[in-house]
Amino acid sequence: MKTVIIHPERCVGCFQCRIACAVEHSQTKSLAGALFEAVRPQARLRVYPGRQHLAFPNKCRHCDPAPCQQVCIAGAISRAPRGTVQIDPDRCINCAMCAMACPFGVLAYAPPLRPPKNGRWP
Repeated sequence: MKTVIIHPERCVGCFQCRIACAVEHSQTKSLAGALFEAVRPQARLRVYPGRQHLAFPNKCRHCDPAPCQQVCIAGAISRAPRGTVQIDPDRCINCAMCAMACPFGVLAYAPPLRPPKNGRWP
């Protein structure tokens, strides 16, 4: 399994790690291709402000077993053959259970960026 090794003491908060993470989780696996995908890939890495104006990166640990996968009532979270935790946006119902179950606070609830399948917003 590929992983990103982060040195928090070197983090300057440039968000390049978030872009690399999103590209890795895209279908095309390229930055140019990911920009034009129907559903834009999301990074599984968060960067928070830290002490002394430094940044603190926080990434998905791909837990085994993954608490987010265990609580997902829609079955939108699965494990890929190479061991990474994957989220299927078409199956996700935006209940935020995964965000509550994540022991590292990596997942966060976000409202949908596209209209629901029935074409109407609630």
